[in-house]
Amino acid sequence: MFAAAKRVLPWVNGLLAYLTWQVVGLFAPRRSGQRPVPGPVCVIQMNALGDVVMATPLLRALVDAFGPGQVDVVAREHTAPLLENFHGLGRIIRVKSHLYWREPASVLAFFRLAWQVRNRKYQAVLDLSRLMQSAWLTYLSGSDKRVGLRLTRVLGPFKLDSLGYIYTDEIDADANAHMVQQNLSLLAPFNVASVSARLEFSPTVNDRLTATAWLEVHGVKAGQPYAVIHPGAKWPPKRWPVGRFRQVATHLQARGIAVVLAGDANDRLLICSIAEGMNIAPIALAGELELGAVGALIQHARLLIGNDSALMHLASALGTPTLALFGPTYPNHTGPLGRLGRAIAKPISCRPCRLYFTRDRCERGHNYCMDLIEVDEVTAMADELLNLSNQEVIP
Repeated sequence: MFAAAKRVLPWVNGLLAYLTWQVVGLFAPRRSGQRPVPGPVCVIQMNALGDVVMATPLLRALVDAFGPGQVDVVAREHTAPLLENFHGLGRIIRVKSHLYWREPASVLAFFRLAWQVRNRKYQAVLDLSRLMQSAWLTYLSGSDKRVGLRLTRVLGPFKLDSLGYIYTDEIDADANAHMVQQNLSLLAPFNVASVSARLEFSPTVNDRLTATAWLEVHGVKAGQPYAVIHPGAKWPPKRWPVGRFRQVATHLQARGIAVVLAGDANDRLLICSIAEGMNIAPIALAGELELGAVGALIQHARLLIGNDSALMHLASALGTPTLALFGPTYPNHTGPLGRLGRAIAKPISCRPCRLYFTRDRCERGHNYCMDLIEVDEVTAMADELLNLSNQEVIP
């Protein structure tokens, strides 16, 4: 019964969202986007860590166009550290959690957030979150220029191709484009050109010192090569099998490369499962370091191997050779960028997974799409990246 309710609730929430959209639309003024003027703008990105990293090229273009301190960001509290050292960024408005309509405290917190955003009197608000709640936050901002992506949204039994009055500028997105390029398309109403699609993340000096000290404590001396393996992912069907990660880790150790199994505290059991049975004990990192120090550790790694997750995007931003393993999601949409980024995904007919974040288990009874990826493919690609990185200086 619980499983059935879990499947029905998103449908009910979607229906309520559609009805709310219709009712508000009866009274909403129809306004076209005003000519942009220099002044404070706000970017809403309330999703996961990786989504925030993929927002950084847009943020850089806006900071360059509007000036230091003139670009604010609404972000989840746990993702804010990614932006704290972003040069030129203005205020980071922290959100503790997503909106849950059935919880009065959550609804009250959402309207407090909307009031906070509205009081800033932004000249423009850009919605990168692709959520109905972020769309409503954009609308409630009161800004004369509200920019978002035109996406097909399924709300209960209804399908919307446009949110109409919510945005003043609704940008057509190339469904096959990388998320970074989709984000950059929101610059069009401002006549701002992006100089680069490069992701940004800058560990502080203290982050680097912390990472170096942690590695030394665990037996990795300065200059010693090491690789990072990240076996976790928030959604279980994104995870490659533990036993196969163990074989890849053993392969790297045979090449004389120390292995750091990295994740947060929730990944501890995964990390311990991989470490069991290995002849040479890997180094386990399961939430002991802050995000900035984890980034500094990844920055100097010879390679990062992981699933479609936040650390993969961090590695890409830091210029670390990155090998990402994809199953339910599209690598061309969220995969690693740059010359030293690679993704492995097998051709399947059920991508993107229709069960995305609604069930924790594939309908086939196992992670079918991830199980298709063989160890030999991963080790061969890892060797290629290691050999390639030997030939150039990683920034």
